[in-house]
Amino acid sequence: MKQLLDFIYNAVLVGDMKNSSAIVQKAIAEGNCADQILQNGLIPAMAEAGRLFEEGEYFILELLVAAQVIKNGLNEIKLLLIKEDVKSAGKVVIRTVQGDVHEFGKSLVAMMMEGAGF
Repeated sequence: MKQLLDFIYNAVLVGDMKNSSAIVQKAIAEGNCADQILQNGLIPAMAEAGRLFEEGEYFILELLVAAQVIKNGLNEIKLLLIKEDVKSAGKVVIRTVQGDVHEFGKSLVAMMMEGAGF
């Protein structure tokens, strides 16, 4: 089970959008609960991607791809999180005016917040 969580973590960090959903589905099939996948796979990977970005090892594109891989994983476990009664970290409202230069950044922050359980 731990090995699949490591695969999920690595899929985020290498931006594997092609296989990430399948890896999450396999982790579910092998008995990992949605909260385990979130807490031990997706969230730590997003934290690491953020660290890499802060240290200049990732650029905005790598961070955006990592966030999209997390979003794909979240789509796979969203219904299970509800079924397992996993509580969200809270609600966040984020917006910009459509077409604003900050819309790109807003979308990135929103994906990261969702990946962190908000």
